[in-house]
Amino acid sequence: MGSLLQCDGTHFSYTGLRATISNVISGRSSQTSMDTIRERLKEKRKNLTKKQSSELSHAIFLRIIRSSWIQEHSNIGIYYAINGEADTLKLIEFLWSNNQNAFLPVMNHNGLLFGNFAPNSDLNENTYGIPEPELTKENQVSAHELDMVFVPLVAFDQNGYRLGMGGGYYDRTFEKKLKDKNLTTPLLIGLAYEFQKQDILVHQPWDVPLDMVVTEANTYKFR
Repeated sequence: MGSLLQCDGTHFSYTGLRATISNVISGRSSQTSMDTIRERLKEKRKNLTKKQSSELSHAIFLRIIRSSWIQEHSNIGIYYAINGEADTLKLIEFLWSNNQNAFLPVMNHNGLLFGNFAPNSDLNENTYGIPEPELTKENQVSAHELDMVFVPLVAFDQNGYRLGMGGGYYDRTFEKKLKDKNLTTPLLIGLAYEFQKQDILVHQPWDVPLDMVVTEANTYKFR
C-alpha cells in the first residue's frame, strides 16, 4: 500500500494510495483501449470478402518475393493463417520451390516450438483451431534456430509494436531478443493489411517489437 502522510493532527493525505489507484485505473484504461482496437480490427478483417482478402494477401506475397531479403535465409518460421489473417499458403509454396525450409509454430506450454512443414506433412488443429504439424525430435526446432519468422498480428504501430490475440505466446517465445540487444536473429516480420496500422499502440516492457512489417502497400523497416 502507498505511504500515509500526516498533514496535521487530524487530517491525513493518502497520496501514495492515490497514486497507486491512479496507476491501476490508467492500466485498466490502456488495456480497455487495446481490447477495443483488437475487436474493431478483427471485425474489419473478418468482414473482408474472400476476393478482397485474396487480392490483399497476393499483393503482400508479391512484395515479399520481389524483395532481396527473402532469398537470404534458409530456415523460416511462418504462421498458418486463420480468421482473415493475411494468407501465407502461396508464400509457403514459394519457400518450398526455393528449397527453403518452412516451420509452423506449435504451442508448447506457454511458448512456441516450430515444426518442419513439408508438402507431405500432416496437420492437426490445436485448441485455438490453428493447424500444427506433429512434432518429432527430427522435425522440431526452437525459435532461436530460425533465421526469420513471419508473425501474425491484429495491429501494429509506427515503432514496430504488435497487437496480437492477447495470449502472449510470441512475446514469451522471443523474449531473448529483449534481453540481448545484439541478438539479430530470428528476424521478426509481421504480415498485415494496411488498415491494421496504428500511430501508437500502448505496449508493455515484455512486448517484443517487430523488425519489419509487410502490407499490400508498404514494407516498414523498424530496426
